[in-house]
Amino acid sequence: MNRQWHLSHLRGYLELGMDRDARRELRQLPETVREEPAFLAMAMQIHQNAQRWPSVERIARKLVKQEPGQAGWWIILAFATRRIRSIEAARRILLKAEDLHGKEPTIQFNLACYAAQLGDIGEARIRLARAIARESHFAELAKSDPDLEPMRRSKE
Repeated sequence: MNRQWHLSHLRGYLELGMDRDARRELRQLPETVREEPAFLAMAMQIHQNAQRWPSVERIARKLVKQEPGQAGWWIILAFATRRIRSIEAARRILLKAEDLHGKEPTIQFNLACYAAQLGDIGEARIRLARAIARESHFAELAKSDPDLEPMRRSKE
């Protein structure tokens, strides 16, 4: 079996918005292959596209366990967890991720969003400043992100 060929086809299907074909391609693979990070990532993308958050969360947990050094898996896990559980549960995930990926600006930005939503405006400002210090484009994003609205309204 040529893994690269299958990955290429899966990517192509996803880029073309052909999620049904991508799912069919994945189902044809042996389960041991489907459990490899590259193929799990493709499955997760299919579920994200369909906003099937419980499936995204389940797959992201596997990826975090297999590859804890990949900050993106933690971010996606928190994103899905927020949608099916709570902001606080998502926040706890990113606080664990911060131990491994403290300099990852997206983690800092998302923690700022969670803090703002939870009413901790001071924490939100600190986290946002960290994200912007690492990647300036977060300053522009912060102007319109709805999660940061409580911070923008605050005089604190």
